[in-house]
Amino acid sequence: MRTRTPFPSLTLLGALMPADVDRLLGVSREQQVISGHLAVRAGGAPSAVFIVLEGLMEVVSPRTSEVLATLGPGEIFGEMGYVRQQPASADVRARENSLLLVIGTAELDALSVEDPPLGMRVHRALAATLAARLRVSNERLDRALALRPDAGTPDEIDAVTQLFARITDMKAELVAVDRAALKADGIVAEATATVVREAFTSLVHEMNAVVSALDDEPQRSRVGARLQAELLPYVLLSDMGERMYAKPRGYAGDYLTIAQLYADVSSGSGRLGPLLDRCLRDQSAGSAVRNRRPLLAEEIGRAIAGRAGQLTRVTSLACGPAQELFDVFASLDDPAILQATCLDIDAEALAYVRARLDDRLAPCVCLEQANLVYLALGRTTLDLPPQHLMYSIGLIDYFNDRFVVNLLNFIHGCLAPGGQVILGNFHPSNPTRALMDEVLDWPLIHRSEDDMHRLCAQSAFGRPCDRIRFDPSGVNLFAIASRR
Repeated sequence: MRTRTPFPSLTLLGALMPADVDRLLGVSREQQVISGHLAVRAGGAPSAVFIVLEGLMEVVSPRTSEVLATLGPGEIFGEMGYVRQQPASADVRARENSLLLVIGTAELDALSVEDPPLGMRVHRALAATLAARLRVSNERLDRALALRPDAGTPDEIDAVTQLFARITDMKAELVAVDRAALKADGIVAEATATVVREAFTSLVHEMNAVVSALDDEPQRSRVGARLQAELLPYVLLSDMGERMYAKPRGYAGDYLTIAQLYADVSSGSGRLGPLLDRCLRDQSAGSAVRNRRPLLAEEIGRAIAGRAGQLTRVTSLACGPAQELFDVFASLDDPAILQATCLDIDAEALAYVRARLDDRLAPCVCLEQANLVYLALGRTTLDLPPQHLMYSIGLIDYFNDRFVVNLLNFIHGCLAPGGQVILGNFHPSNPTRALMDEVLDWPLIHRSEDDMHRLCAQSAFGRPCDRIRFDPSGVNLFAIASRR
């Protein structure tokens, strides 16, 4: 599977020692950028390295006005101009009101003069960030130029050939289904829809098995490019597929994507769109996301029951739509026994939660807009009373191991004695992984039970997880540990 750092700022910060990060952030400042305004103008001399803290920025071609990339929270820009000492090649403007962390080039140069070893480490970290970008660009070029899956061992070639033969058959079947729907007022018969859904799931599983078995990275990239070329036009007929691929808020699993997965209502373009939307929603990854909701509601309910009627404090990190909390509140006779904090970097996610709070629940829910990277690094603090449960169910799949350990350390410091943490992560057994990685451009860091035990032991918890749960699909694991 492809490995890609979804948040390049972590390549920068993760390559530095904590004391280095503290000094780097100490010479930084925060800057608000209003929607439509430029943070960087093409042709301008490099003045700073920028990290997006909130909102969305977009990279725009000065010649064609084409949007070349969208940068969400955690993304970095301006580092190439600083390292190469060359003018910016594109405009970077705010798509919506955004907050940036600005590390001035003059300040970076001054640090290098004051402390040459620190300057060397910063430049090495910036080089690692550029290398990560170059690796992604090279991968895309390789995928664009080399579409024929004609390399590999005989067994690999045979498996790849059979896979694409199945894709050809399925595309022919979809044409037949569409023609039949034309004659039936645009309606796809339920029996036909069932056959298509089963065939699609079988194809996704076969795709995952074939791609996982490819040891040669260039060959895997070539096969991935062909898979995307063959399947993406159909996937984009699905509203869910379109949103996951387009990533309008900078990443696929934003609050609205999750809310739509919870709602589980199929929609799409044309006659085949709703059917293909259902095909995507029925995959293991979609089921796993929906299964998070009752599993977390159960764990929150268990924490409340263990308090025997006393106030229970719960915090959701990167809360998204926070539906599991609304489910728990709906089950309580007295909602005042639960005090929930919803924390997210995305102001729109918090606005979505706020709009659902009625007079009964508003006193029980505190909304906090905060940067978890800052919190995990100890750069900022959160004024929380000791918590009885803190959890995150769709966050650490995007982040490297060092960040996860730092996050666990932060959580440990916020918990009351006996309080618990729950961290959700996609498991390597995910049969939808190739579809996500290769077709939807949605790579995640998958972690096993051993991985989660190891990270927990490396953190302030100081030992492996107390227990690990799986959702019914077996695709999402939930690592649970308590503070002694």
